Amino acid sequence: MKFRAALAVGAALALSLTACNTSPKPVTPPAAQSQPPDTGGGGGAPDASQSPFKAPPAKASPARKLTVKSDAFADGKPIPEQYTCKGDGDPPPLSWSGSVPGTKNFAVVVKDPGAPNGGFLHWIVVDLPGDANHLDIDDLPDGAQEAVNSDGGTGWTPPCPPSGTHHYHFTVYALDGPTGLPDSAPIKDALAGIQGHYIGYGELVGTVAG
Repeated sequence: MKFRAALAVGAALALSLTACNTSPKPVTPPAAQSQPPDTGGGGGAPDASQSPFKAPPAKASPARKLTVKSDAFADGKPIPEQYTCKGDGDPPPLSWSGSVPGTKNFAVVVKDPGAPNGGFLHWIVVDLPGDANHLDIDDLPDGAQEAVNSDGGTGWTPPCPPSGTHHYHFTVYALDGPTGLPDSAPIKDALAGIQGHYIGYGELVGTVAG
């Protein structure tokens, strides 16, 4: 499955497409959050879903057990321009390591929690195989699916903040089984599916200045 660069974007679930674009420490568990359920977590537990999708009951937040890295930028450092709307807009290379017993699949969520209305989801990938340790710049492994992002499409939406410095959380979740979601699943379903299966996670944060 080819990555689809969505260059006309807004920046995980802003629901104001102009807030972070002009054209994802762990957050508090969902039960204690006051933001809308479809805004997505900035790391740690994703938010709950109120959609008809029958996900397993939400799990309690597990420990941070994975290490997430990128060859493009270090944790807490700026994301190079080529991976933003000012450049080619490609997704930055992402890899992870660490052992979480019982892992059968992985999911990846990229979010800017600083965008209005609870944040903006730039990318959601679910059901990566349990032996995966990176995301390829050109293709996703068989079985992996991309959910809809805050821009309304699937695939990677590059950062494009209008002003200020925004923090982009690339969170990898270890899952105890596949979510079973189809391609282009709604955001709420994807987050609920991840929340019902995740048993560990890791996070990398990059910044982009508007």
